Amino acid sequence: MKHHYTALVLAGSLACASATSASGIMQDTDYLKKLSAEVAKNAAENSANPESSTVSFLKNEVLQKTFRSLETGFSNMFDNADANNELTIEGADSSKPSFTISTVRALGGGLSNGKLDFFQGSFLAKKNRDTVNLGVGRRFLSDDESWMYGINVFYDHEIKFGHQRASIGGEMKNAAFEITANKYVAISGWEKGLNGTQEHALGGYEIEIGGQVPYIPTARIFAKSWNWDGKKGADTKGKTYSLQLAAPIMPNMMLEAGRKDLDNAKDIDFVNVTYKFKLGEIDKVINDAPFIADEAFASTSMKAHLLDKVRRKNQIVVESGFSSSAGGV
Repeated sequence: MKHHYTALVLAGSLACASATSASGIMQDTDYLKKLSAEVAKNAAENSANPESSTVSFLKNEVLQKTFRSLETGFSNMFDNADANNELTIEGADSSKPSFTISTVRALGGGLSNGKLDFFQGSFLAKKNRDTVNLGVGRRFLSDDESWMYGINVFYDHEIKFGHQRASIGGEMKNAAFEITANKYVAISGWEKGLNGTQEHALGGYEIEIGGQVPYIPTARIFAKSWNWDGKKGADTKGKTYSLQLAAPIMPNMMLEAGRKDLDNAKDIDFVNVTYKFKLGEIDKVINDAPFIADEAFASTSMKAHLLDKVRRKNQIVVESGFSSSAGGV
């Protein structure tokens, strides 16, 4: 009995120490000594069943340390001087709003020899369709820094129903013009979805062109063509047109309004509100471009845009029966 009890103490102590070291909170033996004393005290207070009490105590300790580690890691992900963090609220006709929080941050040593590797992660909160998006990419600056080119790959996972998708994308941008292309591939099969119906993630593509509004460097017009490949039903395709504008009185806020023009369904109007932020520096101005410029089109370095968010469809488009939902944005 004594050896079994001692093993429980040591195993639990090591587990808690491992969970703690994952977040860098403890690196020495003081924590083990303190934990052992707490375990002994807990066992003495529950002398009728010390083993069960010890197991319960250590389990709770491990869970608490693990949650603290995850919380610290999540905070560090956003609390980075070079990270681009955004909160987006999207509203559309006949649907409840969705919320997306995202971060883009440099990997490795940052910009080197005109190239930068980056990570982009986001969480989309939408009724029954919460989705995690994880991606990495590389961006390149031209010698005069007037152009930026990039490639990226992403993995998307819809939490509730298990739909999975991957994508590969490319982009080319300067201060006045940009083009983005994304190819999506479904990597999950038929899944039991909403209301017990069978659903399948869809693959497809989108190509988007954007341009600055003359004399307004913080305003851009976008036109996108997209197509989702049907499994049993027909393809879903259409075009999206939108205007994006930085709010003059709130430079960290971006507004984007537009219309999804579906070929075989009713058009959908939408509005996105995006707020850029840094943790601990909520009031810091991130977008300080003038509202009205002296020149029709800006000609500036793209270095400051190396951590801009990749424009892509974060929600997985699915086919349910013979219809598709979540048409391209």
